[in-house]
Amino acid sequence: MRLRTSWYNHELTKQNFRQTGWISLVYFVSLLVAIVLNIFMRIGHNESYYYGYDINLFYLGSFFQVLAIFLVPVMTAMLLMRYLHQKNATDFMHSLPLKREKVFIHQIVFGYCSILLPVYIVGFILYIMHHTLEVSKLYGLAELGYWLGVTTVLLSLVFAVSIFVGLLTGLSIIQGVFSFIFLLFPAGITVLAVFNLNYAMIGIADSYLMDEKVFEFSPITNSVNIIFNDAADTSTLVWYIIVTLILFGLSMVLYKFRPVEVATQAVAFRWLRPIFIYSFTFCFMLVGGFYFGILQHEYNWILFGYLLFSIFGYLIAQMIIHKTWRVFTQWKEYLFFLLGTTLLVVLIILDITGFQNRIPATDRIEQVYLYDQHSRFYLYQDLFEENPGITAVEEIEIVRNLHQQFINDSNRQDFLDYNNQTVSIHYDLVNGRQLVRQYHLDDLSKYTGELTKIHASDAYKQYTQEVFLIDQTDISSMSVTSDMRHKEVQIYSSNQIAEALEALRKDILAQSYEELVNPELYLGEVNIFISLYHSNLYLPIYSTYDYFLEWLEKEKMTEDVLLMPNEIDRMFIVDESINEEMAEKGASYYVEHNPNAEGVIEISDEEEIKQLFESLVPERGEESDSRFAVWIYLKDEEENFQWYWVKKDFLPSFVFDEI
Repeated sequence: MRLRTSWYNHELTKQNFRQTGWISLVYFVSLLVAIVLNIFMRIGHNESYYYGYDINLFYLGSFFQVLAIFLVPVMTAMLLMRYLHQKNATDFMHSLPLKREKVFIHQIVFGYCSILLPVYIVGFILYIMHHTLEVSKLYGLAELGYWLGVTTVLLSLVFAVSIFVGLLTGLSIIQGVFSFIFLLFPAGITVLAVFNLNYAMIGIADSYLMDEKVFEFSPITNSVNIIFNDAADTSTLVWYIIVTLILFGLSMVLYKFRPVEVATQAVAFRWLRPIFIYSFTFCFMLVGGFYFGILQHEYNWILFGYLLFSIFGYLIAQMIIHKTWRVFTQWKEYLFFLLGTTLLVVLIILDITGFQNRIPATDRIEQVYLYDQHSRFYLYQDLFEENPGITAVEEIEIVRNLHQQFINDSNRQDFLDYNNQTVSIHYDLVNGRQLVRQYHLDDLSKYTGELTKIHASDAYKQYTQEVFLIDQTDISSMSVTSDMRHKEVQIYSSNQIAEALEALRKDILAQSYEELVNPELYLGEVNIFISLYHSNLYLPIYSTYDYFLEWLEKEKMTEDVLLMPNEIDRMFIVDESINEEMAEKGASYYVEHNPNAEGVIEISDEEEIKQLFESLVPERGEESDSRFAVWIYLKDEEENFQWYWVKKDFLPSFVFDEI
């Protein structure tokens, strides 16, 4: 006599296979076509292009693989839990001489096996192919293991989410739709909350909080980083496994206490219905604020959006709960929602936590980063640990004083004006925490004095200038090109790359704030290919870059790269008053069709061209009454010209002798 019954039930298995077996079969065939067949086609292709290109197995039929990872588990869970959503089926299932726990475990194990079995069969086929065919240039055992592991974790997570949602509802369609909403919810609610908080508070660092990291909160939006990254973050996968186990555990508890009679009900548990109504209404309200904030940029429209979308959300939630559109008399919960939301908004505006005025004391600050360009804060925040910020006490005090001025000069409407300039401040505190603030100001010129001191510091240059954010070992090649001439020099020597990089860094550190903001004569650019990221970095070369120009001279590359005076055919000098027409047609065209034009000086003597070219210092700052435009034309390139605004004081004396 058997003392213990097995969780396995043959009749349940047959029933489940009839319902969901086709999904597993379709998934298996899809993987065969997307991966196995794709590999066979590439093996038989003669071109070497196909080799060494797809190292990650997810690249093979990537669209179908990603789609299946999120669709197959949800469909499987919907069909396995369908008996809970039909009164006759759920009554019959729970009338069987089986404990609820046994039924639940049986369904979970069957569903889990049905979605993973196709993956591991294909994985076994790929393993055999690796040992019998020449596929080492397409994938290795490490890539196969990575594909199996990531696919298993994602399928398990999505399946667990859909099972959990299915126990909260009595409708299969609600289970399917809300499974995807549940997966997207962490990222979506973060974006909506941060964006809407900007309407009520100043200092919210939206570009920091809503950068690409926010998409890591959702498995769907983060799937690209995980799937197509050859070394996905292990901690992320571990968290997914933990969440999967927690959801299965909660599902077991919910299944045990789930009433049988809630089949066909939108929300299975009575205590969950007000939570669903209020949360659904709140999310709709945030969407309304987000929508009208982007379109109208006015508080009246934003408040209208909050009211309109909250009503829509509330009515839709009521319709889902009652399964009818006749819910226009159900306003009691909405009045409670309005009172609660109003109280929440008042508390946020009053800033009871002191968020808006919080500035850390100097002795609590380890280092600080300040950015006054909208994209810089987003681009380089992941490099903070590698690039130290401002640590000098005097400069930290300047940033703190600026921070206080930003607080005093800011108001809640600043965020609505997209013409405002953005300033971000990031404090790293001695206790390991971070404090980040962002302000949208209409005029940064009033802070020029303090900002100039920060911009001129070496620390600021080193964490904002791209040339300091790359490592010489990651550079595979470098090229230097001139501005006007089609001249280029390729550099592959690691020693030369290191010397050129060091020279550029010295030049950046030697530049004043005025030279950085309004650089002098643009001579060309350095194109750096960063092999680590498979991308190019373009750095300009200005006439004030003494170290780099000296290095070019030392390497005998000057004439091979830069524009030289002997390559200039002629130059025109014209005062500002008649330059507008010349800017449209070009100096040469203007002079040709206006032979008696006054105020236009043509320089063609080689010695004078050399003197004029070497004296060029383009005007910086505000417009001046005494400035001239200098036009440069090259030999044999009539259509290739360039011009600069130059202050009168910088022009050679012989120019004025000819006026």
